[in-house]
Amino acid sequence: MYIVKYGKEYLHDPRANGFTLIDLSLDCEENSCGYCDFTIYPNHPMYGKIRERDADNPILVYDDDILLFSGFIYELGTEFYLNGTVKCKGELDYLNESIVRPYSTLKRGYGNTAPYTVNGYFEWLIEQHNNQVSANKQFKIGINQGSNLDENNFLYEENDGYPTTINEISEKLLNKLGGYLRVRYDNNERYIDYLSEWTETNTQILDFGVNLTDYTLTDDSSEIATFIVPTGASMSQTEYDYNDGYFVTSDTKPDQNKEYYTRSSEFTAYQDLALFDIGITYYEYDQSKNTYFKTTDTIPNASKTYYTRTNIYYAVYQEDFTEFETGVTYFEYDESNDESNLPLTLSGYPDNYLERTDYINKGDMIYSAEAVSKYGWIGITVQNIDITTKSYLFKYGLLHLMNCVSPKRTIEIKAVDMHFVNPNIKPIRIGEYVRVRSKPHELDSYFLCRSIELDLNNPENSVYTLGTTFDTLTGEQNKRVKQLNSEINKQYEATYAISEEAKKSAEKASTSAEKAKEAASNAIINMVEEFAVTNNPNTEPSDGWSTEAPDYVSDTFIWHRIITKYGDGNIVTGKPTLITGNTGKDGEDAVLLRIDSSRGTVFKNNNISTVLSVVIYKGKDRITNVTDLHSKIGSGAYLQWYWQKNNENTFGVILSTDKMISDDGFTLTISADEVDTKVTFKCELIL
Repeated sequence: MYIVKYGKEYLHDPRANGFTLIDLSLDCEENSCGYCDFTIYPNHPMYGKIRERDADNPILVYDDDILLFSGFIYELGTEFYLNGTVKCKGELDYLNESIVRPYSTLKRGYGNTAPYTVNGYFEWLIEQHNNQVSANKQFKIGINQGSNLDENNFLYEENDGYPTTINEISEKLLNKLGGYLRVRYDNNERYIDYLSEWTETNTQILDFGVNLTDYTLTDDSSEIATFIVPTGASMSQTEYDYNDGYFVTSDTKPDQNKEYYTRSSEFTAYQDLALFDIGITYYEYDQSKNTYFKTTDTIPNASKTYYTRTNIYYAVYQEDFTEFETGVTYFEYDESNDESNLPLTLSGYPDNYLERTDYINKGDMIYSAEAVSKYGWIGITVQNIDITTKSYLFKYGLLHLMNCVSPKRTIEIKAVDMHFVNPNIKPIRIGEYVRVRSKPHELDSYFLCRSIELDLNNPENSVYTLGTTFDTLTGEQNKRVKQLNSEINKQYEATYAISEEAKKSAEKASTSAEKAKEAASNAIINMVEEFAVTNNPNTEPSDGWSTEAPDYVSDTFIWHRIITKYGDGNIVTGKPTLITGNTGKDGEDAVLLRIDSSRGTVFKNNNISTVLSVVIYKGKDRITNVTDLHSKIGSGAYLQWYWQKNNENTFGVILSTDKMISDDGFTLTISADEVDTKVTFKCELIL
């Protein structure tokens, strides 16, 4: 049972007369503040008593005793009939009310000095927020797993602007490193967690045709990439050798029109090195000679100290500079050859470093051989100015590419939360892994719940959006998902006894579940076209059917049929249709118009929802769009739809502008709004 409070006062309680809100919805999404909207009637006891941004009296939404939402009202409105419309934001939006002053994580930077570790940086940002707001808008640091997201645990960040705290967290942490923000309460204290990954699993199973009432799977390929060019910090901030624009002068005497430089070196010490980074020159120090020399070691010796060198150049004072000093090396500078400000790339890193067949690095890029063969060469670049070594740049680029080589799969579902049927069942929450089973779609897998749109007045209309996740190192499914999926069919699947009281309270949910079962049975999950050739136009072929459309041969006849598979496993073979004429050239020009229905032709009660699709055959050519229609039939050809209602004697024209018609007439979408008792639709090809 859902309860809504304004501070300590009740706004929505189904147990009390008059304390009812309508249009009550709650939208939650990972790394979002969340939103709660509702309408309040003028006769409600609290009508006119609630106000905007009242942090002392937050809007609280409970599922029994579980807090689902805590936030504040940001918009109040009044409709024509004086109904109050209320919009609320979650308390994570309090981070929008504080400002981060100019700062840098480097001591040589400007403004405030912020910690350079990921954990410390996150805590510092929350501290900046807490110092600016009242106690009822502050957060305590809870679980902080930021260091799990960055192997170096080092951030080079600075900002001379004045961003809000939430914008800086989103841009510098969530968008760059990943992770999830979570607000929770413990002993009435508000905590904010920075999680590297979600780990919770929900014991519910969302079954198509049982408690799953709608199902949409989307593979979005708009952001697919098959190769990536990662870039890091500027070369001047790394320890690699690069062309800094300085070169040894070839002059034997100073030229007064030139500038000359001398060079000294600074050496940075490294102890307990595990490996030498590829491309960096390491030195040892000879104390007896007070000199540094290139090490000949191939792997670090734990008892030694190693050094990297940074060159420092000094301009030589020009006045009275007529001779080069003996024993001193002089340099000139050529700006066109200066690579100091160029970004670090993978150039020079060993090709195919991991010796993997699926991901290969070559030159400055990493690519997926499998993705390239499937989609072609599609490139992106990513930059992280905190990265100063090629080994970490390689891992950073590989991580990003692995998340781009395949379409992003999401599943949007409507489901009856079985917690509504049985309070002992845990409700589904953001960041939980949920098992989804759909026999018609041959799916049985765990997915991560990323967003929820709860209809608190009608829970069966709630929408859950789930999606796949990938492991950052292997590119395979997230280790947690992989582990859970390996347990499918091995684990004990709990069944829950439903009390009579629970059954009554779930009557609405059960009705929705029955609709889902019917939808599962009626749903078309596969349609296959088949063709056959005979020598007789009057006898339907019983064999010789193939999915390959045959070429027309004189004095033969081509037949066509549709094999349809429904969600209940039933397979229906359509009636064969002759699609070529009886003789020679006429057969090649014969035209057939066929109408397919996505959910059959007979519907019960108001459960009406189907799409009629037109397919035209001209000989062996299959036409499904207006471009092909004009090309194969003629530029003046078009489709005209008609309908005849139950109490009418003739067909009426459906205008091309009608909302039912789309795709230039090739698609007609029918809902319960268009059908009373019986309606007949037909389509004609007009030449």
